[in-house]
Amino acid sequence: MTRLALVALAGGLGSVLRWALAERLRHGLLVANLVGSLVLGVVVGSVDPGTARTVLAVGLCGGFTTFSGVALDRRRLVVNVAVSLAAAALGLALAR
Repeated sequence: MTRLALVALAGGLGSVLRWALAERLRHGLLVANLVGSLVLGVVVGSVDPGTARTVLAVGLCGGFTTFSGVALDRRRLVVNVAVSLAAAALGLALAR
């Protein structure tokens, strides 16, 4: 199975999990964002780059939470560019 198909399947699973959590808990989306961001941090910090990391980070966490992608993008800016640029980008993302 191609990486694209695996990411799509994992994204679908993450989306269904987010929906189920939101249906069962009053603040389910908040819980999904918190848990998904935590899982994303663990995956990015402990899984070597490759298909497994892409499927878990982009697919599962991306489908599970709407905030994990923003968090990962800001982390990349902090690591690769500069803290001030990351702060500005975060401010613009939240201002939208």
